[in-house]
Amino acid sequence: MASNAASGSRDERFAGEPARRRMWLLPTAAVLAMLGILWGSIDLGRRQLRQRIRDQIAHRDGEILEAVALMQQMQQAADAGDAGLTARLEDPAEQLTVLLEISRLKGVIAARLFDTNGQFVAGVPDTVTEAQLARDDLRVLGALKSVCRFRERASLADVLWDWGLEAESSASEVPLLEVHVPLHAAGDARLVGVAQFTIDGTSIAAEFEALDRHLHRQKILVFGVAGALVVAGLGWAFWRLARAQELLARRRDDLLRANNELALAAKHSALGAVAAHLVHGLRNPLAGLQLYLTRQATETAGSNGAETSEAVASTRRMQSLINDVVRVLREDRMAQRYEVRVVELCDTVRSRLLPAAREAEVSLVVEGQAEVSYTNREASLVLLILENLLDNAIQATPRGGEVRLRVDANRQHLTFEVTDHGPGLTEPIRASLFLPCRSTKAGGSGMGLAISRQLALALGGTLELRRSSIEGCSFGLTVPRAPTSDADRPEQA
Repeated sequence: MASNAASGSRDERFAGEPARRRMWLLPTAAVLAMLGILWGSIDLGRRQLRQRIRDQIAHRDGEILEAVALMQQMQQAADAGDAGLTARLEDPAEQLTVLLEISRLKGVIAARLFDTNGQFVAGVPDTVTEAQLARDDLRVLGALKSVCRFRERASLADVLWDWGLEAESSASEVPLLEVHVPLHAAGDARLVGVAQFTIDGTSIAAEFEALDRHLHRQKILVFGVAGALVVAGLGWAFWRLARAQELLARRRDDLLRANNELALAAKHSALGAVAAHLVHGLRNPLAGLQLYLTRQATETAGSNGAETSEAVASTRRMQSLINDVVRVLREDRMAQRYEVRVVELCDTVRSRLLPAAREAEVSLVVEGQAEVSYTNREASLVLLILENLLDNAIQATPRGGEVRLRVDANRQHLTFEVTDHGPGLTEPIRASLFLPCRSTKAGGSGMGLAISRQLALALGGTLELRRSSIEGCSFGLTVPRAPTSDADRPEQA
């Protein structure tokens, strides 16, 4: 059962790894989702801002050309007088004059003149291709507003019909800006014609590239700052949530532990009452039996005398065990709870076994220290085990020999090692060492080591034979620094 318990604890530990990974999966997914949403929002805002700024840059040239067209019309009005200006502007020849003056501006590749129905009238230069205005553009122009449209990759062959002859020797696609300017007289809201200008868009494309780089840097900066704030905020929130979960888990464990302790206390109380009744019921008959056997030993001679003496020794041993059990039950019944240091426990066991060691002319040595404390119940169980081991060691050691109790401690366990200088154990005895059997020594009950091992298991520890030779035996009792309670420990087979 001990190996099963160990494998069960390993399985629980391995099973806890995926649970811990799942615990961090939700915060990680939430942070990544928030960062993804943040990135998408920033990128969407960047795209919208980029389009608005691009439109403003494109309309800037349109507004300039519209202003030039109005200035040209006002110049014609100043030259010819205000009378008949509107009538003259309705003449395609006058409109073409305005178109020619504006087409001389730097960067203008071609110009077209359209009537109020969007039909092609004339173009500059003569090689310009014919076209027709779209209805949507014509509706905007009818409201005396310019229309600008930038094309990053446009073919000049669509603007100049002779450009196809040079397409093999030069680039066929270039950035172009198309600007549609409404023609009307100053102070007159009536459209008389439309001038379309095709302008080299290289400078605008360069502005767009610079704009894209600037907006991209701004996007990275904003995402970095906002992402850091999001990660910090969500990290702090999930950290607080994890702390709260840990606190709830600890409180749950405390409640379960308290419930187990209450159940254990109730079980101990019931078992203690039954055990106390049985033990107290045995004390008086056992005392009477011991007195009777003592008298018989003094009165009986011959072969029966040795058997009677052995029976007296057995009753004394049983009386000593009953007294130890009564002491433990008395402490449980009185609800006495106090801490016992290991140093004090070793002093106690030494003081109890020292008279027997002196009577057997055996040296009793206790060495090693450990700054560990146990409850009085746990200390009493350890004391019972050590008393049995040391008593066996004293009886096995010849006169002038030595019995040693050594205490060693590490971060998890405390080890008590009892060593004697006796003749060692035979193979048959070692095979059934911790099983109830007939004792081979005078006064022995054959149950001491079996009970001691069960007490060690009750403490969550182990009791084992470490060495047995003609130079002596060594027993090791290993218990946790904080022994496992009965409620938390699996049942032993």
